[in-house]
Order: sequence, then C-alpha cells, then structure tokens
Amino acid sequence: MPVIIGKLVSNLKDQKPFISATTPGSSNADQVYKEAGEEFNNHNFSKAESRFRLAKDLDALRFRAPSKMNLIIDELGKEFNVATVSMDSIFNSASQGGITGDNLIVDHLHPNVEGYQLIGKAFYNCMEKNGYLPKTENAKIQFDEQDNLTKSNFVFTKLDSVIGNYNITLLKRNWPYVKNSRVITEFQHKDFLNMLQPKDLNDSIAVYKIEGLSWTDSHLLAAKSYLTRDDIKSYMGHINTLLYQYPVLKDFNTLITYFYNQKKLDLADYTPKRIGIIMLYLERYDESIKYLSNALKSNPNNPLIMYNLSYAYSKINNFESAKTYIIKCLEVDQNYPKAKALKLEIQKELNK
Repeated sequence: MPVIIGKLVSNLKDQKPFISATTPGSSNADQVYKEAGEEFNNHNFSKAESRFRLAKDLDALRFRAPSKMNLIIDELGKEFNVATVSMDSIFNSASQGGITGDNLIVDHLHPNVEGYQLIGKAFYNCMEKNGYLPKTENAKIQFDEQDNLTKSNFVFTKLDSVIGNYNITLLKRNWPYVKNSRVITEFQHKDFLNMLQPKDLNDSIAVYKIEGLSWTDSHLLAAKSYLTRDDIKSYMGHINTLLYQYPVLKDFNTLITYFYNQKKLDLADYTPKRIGIIMLYLERYDESIKYLSNALKSNPNNPLIMYNLSYAYSKINNFESAKTYIIKCLEVDQNYPKAKALKLEIQKELNK
C-alpha cells in the first residue's frame, strides 16, 4: 500500500497565541505576534512569516503543532522513503503575503472548503507524480473546473453554512479563545439570541440547532417554512439535502412518506398548488399539470399557478396550451416575474 505523509499546517496570521508565556532568551508570544503583525502591515512578508511562526511556537498552549513537528515529518519521509507533501508551503503560497490565515482556516487549524480542496489537489498531484494512479486513465476535467463544479453542485444549504458559522462563533467565545467565558450549557435562549444576532429565517433555525434541535429536524423546519411561503425552490433545496444525507430514502415520495410516519410533516401543507410546483421541479410534468389544473379551479386568478402551468405545458411541447396560460398570467399581473420572457420563448417555438 503506497503511503503519502503531509506536513502540518495551521493558522499563523489570524490566530494570536492562546497563552503567552515568557521564554528565556526570547520575547513572550504576544509580543512576537504583535511584531509579526507590524511587519505584515509594512509588507515585510518574509520577516512577518518568521515572526508569526515563532509566535506560534512560543504559544504555551500547544493547540497548534510546533515547527519542529514538520522537521520530524521530513526526516521520517526520508528515512522510510515515503512521499511527503509540503502542505504548509502549499497553504502559504495560496495566502496573502505567503502567510496562512483565516482565508483558508476557520479557527486555529481546521481548513475551510478552499483549504480542503488544496489538500485534495496536493495529494492527488503527489499520487500522480509517484505513479500511484492508473496509467490508462487521464483527468477528464481540469482542477479549476472541478472546484467550480464541486461548489455549485455541493448539496449544502445556506442553513448549513449558518450553523457552521454559529458553531465557530461559539467556539471562539469559549476557552481558550477567551479567558473568562460562560459555560454554554448554562445559556438561555435570550443568551444565544444576544450572542448570535439572528436576522432571518435560516439564522433563527440555526439558533434552534445550536440549542439542541437535530440537524434533520432543522432542515425539516426550514423546508416547512419555505413550503408554507410557496418558495418551492428553497423547499426543494432542503429536501434534496435530506435525500443526499439519507440515500436509503431513495426519492421524494419515500422521504415524504417516511417523515410523515415519523409525525414530522403535516400533509395539510401539501396543497394541489404546491404539489404541482414540486412535481415541476422533479420534472414530472404530467403530474404537475394535473395538480396545477386542479389548483386553478379553486384559485382561477392566481398568476403563480398560471405561470407554472404554462411552463409545465412548454416542457412537454404543448405550446398552444402554454401560450394560453401565460397570456392569462400576464392579464392578471403584467409584471409577473419571468412571465414576459417565457411568453417570448413560447412564441418562438410556435413560429418555427
């Protein structure tokens, strides 16, 4: 089994020493960190990097590995003839002034998404260089394009980002980031509100998650909230996230049935209008038309239903029916979002 080892990387620029102790023959860690910041601000990046590194090594709380650890890793790689990835240098080269900070690390040593992508590419390149990959296979997509595709297709909602950011906020409001901190288990709801300052729906649900609501129930609550607001796009975002997390549920119908049986869904929220738009997102156009047509009977002047009916008919190439409903939509609301553009697309198809 081929083995690759990597050097350790940590937040040098944006993580001040946890505990500053005076070391014989050297300034204390806080003083060195301050000097490093001054050198960085004066664009003396080489001096700044060495001072930031020394400040980290002088930190009396060893939550970041001292530089000597990377020397040991180098020696082990040479002793056992094992490929070694200089991850510290790679992170530095992708950072301002060649010094790793909050741009790639969320706290003192855990990488963010961009940091993990750097790690993946570094190990992949090492595998390729050392012939550990199948020689008959070539990369079909370039790295930069892979990164963009990963981010755009990552099944990860704004709620997940907010939860992650709140966890980091709580982490940095506790020991050892602050000396005198309150015990989180003693917090009341108002304490979390004062600390996290939620501003919208996702923020508010994230607070409940921090207080103990499960990840699954957080997404179900968000999905329900968006569904009752008729924001089906956001609703489907949370449903798809749950399907990704629980592949055993297989599809939308199975997921809804499962959580209904768990008494976590209210079927009263699933009106014909909403089901019709959901079916549209699932590309089940015939079902969408059936539910939306039924919804239109009780809501004959609803532009939302008319627009989506028109769109559904256009997807099955029934452009005459699509035209009928988009015209009705614009008669009710001449400024309905995207309706004029859809009408133009339908007319182009009819003119072919």
